[in-house]
Amino acid sequence: LVHRHSMLRAVITNDGSVRVIDPSSVPVWTLTRGIESGGNMIAAQNRERMSREGPSTDTWPLFEVAVSDLTNQSDDTKSSPSRLLHWRLHISISLFLVDGLTEQILRKEVAFLARNFFNPAKHLHDPENADSHVDSASLRPLRISFRDYATSMQRQIQSNDRFRESLQYWHQRIEQGSLPGAPPIPMSFASDAGVVDVNHYAGRLPASKWRRLQRLRGKAVPGVGITPTAILCSCYAEVLSRWSNSSNFLVNVMHTLRHDVHEDVSQLLGNFSSTILLEAKLRNGGAGSFAEHVTAISGQLFEDLVHGIVSGVEVMQMMNSAPGGSSFRAVAPFAFTSTIGLEELLAADDDDRTDPAQLAWRVSCEQVYSLVQTPQTWLDHQVEEDKLTGDLIFNFDFLAERFPVHVMEGMVATYKQLLDSLSDDLESWHSPIHSML
Repeated sequence: LVHRHSMLRAVITNDGSVRVIDPSSVPVWTLTRGIESGGNMIAAQNRERMSREGPSTDTWPLFEVAVSDLTNQSDDTKSSPSRLLHWRLHISISLFLVDGLTEQILRKEVAFLARNFFNPAKHLHDPENADSHVDSASLRPLRISFRDYATSMQRQIQSNDRFRESLQYWHQRIEQGSLPGAPPIPMSFASDAGVVDVNHYAGRLPASKWRRLQRLRGKAVPGVGITPTAILCSCYAEVLSRWSNSSNFLVNVMHTLRHDVHEDVSQLLGNFSSTILLEAKLRNGGAGSFAEHVTAISGQLFEDLVHGIVSGVEVMQMMNSAPGGSSFRAVAPFAFTSTIGLEELLAADDDDRTDPAQLAWRVSCEQVYSLVQTPQTWLDHQVEEDKLTGDLIFNFDFLAERFPVHVMEGMVATYKQLLDSLSDDLESWHSPIHSML
């Protein structure tokens, strides 16, 4: 995969530019400590160390990979070549290299190559005797690089009429005062404090409740076309409103901006993400219903995405340079990321080209933990669907010392409570939101 994807060979130079190492110059890889056994204990130790240290940015590689062996060592079949392996793959990677779709592509291709590597027709299920070379030719060669894409789009975007129209749209929003600040969530200390550790909270909504919530959406707000992502973004906004006692604030919405200029763009690894500064305006505050709020937020999000060719970073710079602005102000430090629906951007699954006789030997690559660390973001909320179980996965990553513990735990509990209520009955969608939180 390092040879396949140029951004996995990238480094950031002192002047902020990106340099890509030629595939022939990539150092030889060595397994420094082997596959570490020790079950969940060694997995937790690897996770903690990699979260604490983080990847490098100025020396290659901008990522680290470790493997923990969680295989049941007491299994009587442990010496059998057909025994099941349970390995935990830890990847720490710089956000310079990835976005939400990139993470899914990486996970998919790792699983695909691992399945080929452990194919019983080739290796008798025994990794110790397996051929060390994995033929990546089974992945269709890419005919475009991230650099090709970025260079082409940079020349096109700012000379585009749509860009100029979108720039005017955001200028007008700023002049009209329709871009408020961050929600005033209770904090532990001054907002100009330095970077601190991240507290991670994770949860799931079972697939049955997640499906029911989406069915109720069609009945609660029929004919509006509200997406699952808009629902979850609105749930996040309700939580921020409840804990800030504010009904008008900004949410920094991450979105993937991959222009369909080549059929291989959807398969590239790289950071294609951009941001939208979404105004969450909860009409009637706590007296309003979730159905009212999600309709308004969904409409605003759709309108903003039409003008999303101008990034949220550019809009923040415009806000800080406007009269009364400040270059040191955190304009939108509460972020939201959804990868729900992004799988539609991927090409047809590689399994479609797999010999049916081999489908019994499967390698799954399920996410069990994730942590996002960005110094400019105080709270990063991410959602995705588990493709194996259908569960909704949600994560909250707080800058730890910036928020009191009871606030962090309370916000997560409020979010869970809201999801449960919305998945239980239709009445919850139309009840005053303050009666549910």
